[in-house]
Amino acid sequence: MTIGSDIRDTTRLDAPATLAQRYLEEFSWVDPSAVEICIRMDAGSIAHKASLRRTVQSLGLESSTGYSVLRSLYFSPQHRMNQSEIGIDVQMASASITYLIDSLEKEQLVRREVGPVDRRMKSIVLTPRGEELCQILIPAIADLMNRTLAGFTEEEKSTFISLLERFRQSALATMKGEDEA
Repeated sequence: MTIGSDIRDTTRLDAPATLAQRYLEEFSWVDPSAVEICIRMDAGSIAHKASLRRTVQSLGLESSTGYSVLRSLYFSPQHRMNQSEIGIDVQMASASITYLIDSLEKEQLVRREVGPVDRRMKSIVLTPRGEELCQILIPAIADLMNRTLAGFTEEEKSTFISLLERFRQSALATMKGEDEA
């Protein structure tokens, strides 16, 4: 069954476990559970991003990354942030944020304004058109998130959140060369 233009839901639920076993056969030191978890995390992330992209595009926005910027602005005080704050909020490099804001500005969803205190600082602000889109888009994405986790109990969601945060922290530590033993 096709989930998105580039994602397929295979019925081979054992594929990650099989691949993890292949890793173990090739590398005796590997933890097959760790390999399977990472493969399943990647697959889940890809599927969620495809659903997000489909929803965002169905509502007239070109990219799900653009949605992240609009969401940050929508939930910020006065629907206004500087470019650096947006980059931190959406975890994106400055050059990428510039390109994305340019694109949203061309769509008349945001505008750049000179800062009231420091004229060198520019604020990125939602336009009325951007606010209008957010009033449709953000509830639609919230509904998507609800539907995605509808089959989980509150206890399972709480455990999932905790485990995902531990996974994120471990991945960050590994990236920095601070592997946990």
